[in-house]
Amino acid sequence: MTSRYIVALMLALFVAFGAGGLAGPAAAQKAPEAAATAAKPAKAAAPASACKGLEEAACNAKAGQTPGTCQWMPATTLKNGTARKAFCRTVPACFGLQEAACTGDKACNWVPAGKTPAGKAHPAHCKKKPKA
Repeated sequence: MTSRYIVALMLALFVAFGAGGLAGPAAAQKAPEAAATAAKPAKAAAPASACKGLEEAACNAKAGQTPGTCQWMPATTLKNGTARKAFCRTVPACFGLQEAACTGDKACNWVPAGKTPAGKAHPAHCKKKPKA
């Protein structure tokens, strides 16, 4: 037999049985596994903030210094020159808590007065614990 004949025969078998027919049963078993991993449910999205998208008047109506209320953030220019639009945000969970309330809340840490690594002085305050 010549090599041309062998190549033609192999090509005919490939066309007749298709690429999947030559892959064997192992490939057929992998397909259901791939479908099972692709069908995993997506993570639940965090609930939307009650303050997100509010105009300034509506934001100020819900304003306060306690966690869960709204706070209007004015438009400003950042140090890198980027302009930031004004927006309404939710007051952070540990914002404004006194030391006793802060230390009693498992989500918060009390930070004593001191200096930042850059040397700037900061007052004692309550801060949200970082996620583990």
